[in-house]
Amino acid sequence: MDGTLAKSRQPAEPEMISAIESMAKNYSFVIITGGKLSLIQDQITSLIKDTKTILYLFPTSGNQFWIFSNGKYEMVYENKMRTDDQNIILNSIISCINRFNLVPFTDDQIELRDSQITFSILGRSAPYELKASYDPSGDKRKVFVDYMKAKNPRLVSDFEVRVGGTTSIDFTYKGMDKGFGLLKIKEYFRVNNREVLFFGDKCFEGGNDWEIAKEVPFVQVRDEQEALDKFKKILNNEYIEVSNC
Repeated sequence: MDGTLAKSRQPAEPEMISAIESMAKNYSFVIITGGKLSLIQDQITSLIKDTKTILYLFPTSGNQFWIFSNGKYEMVYENKMRTDDQNIILNSIISCINRFNLVPFTDDQIELRDSQITFSILGRSAPYELKASYDPSGDKRKVFVDYMKAKNPRLVSDFEVRVGGTTSIDFTYKGMDKGFGLLKIKEYFRVNNREVLFFGDKCFEGGNDWEIAKEVPFVQVRDEQEALDKFKKILNNEYIEVSNC
């Protein structure tokens, strides 16, 4: 969602909301993100004006599924992480913070999202400009991920640890990443891989969109403006370039 439909932790622009409403009239429009439901609400659904708009929401990397319709939310399923497993991840994050002296800009550096833990290096509410310039390639965070995995083998055997968003690292159970969300999407809509078109800003190996991009046709975008331009072309029946792995 961040970097594809909106700037990090910012409300989507009115033009994007209008495009989403139009896309949802013609297609089943699914939002899958590492963020929790409240972030989708703040950035997207609270801004929807067309009461006929139906959106299919997969927060926390697909570990939850909600249907947004007529301004209301219906939960389809939710997976939760056990407290003892949360503590394993939290201890690894704290070790990483101490090792690399990762002082956040704001005090919301670690988020417990029921089925996922997110480590926002600069803090979830850090200014967008600061976050956008911190680690655009993800290379800094890959160093942190490698360190935590080396310190705790369970992060390799039992959990998925992936670079996500602009400054974050997401932790879920093994196999419970966006690839799991894709399976649930296909199951719900009864479609195959070739009937799905995915848009993401991190459709590269190691990115938090890779588990979907490696399976279905996808469009890699630089940011939300490029995604908006692609949506407009689709709505105008114009050609867009689609990639396949």
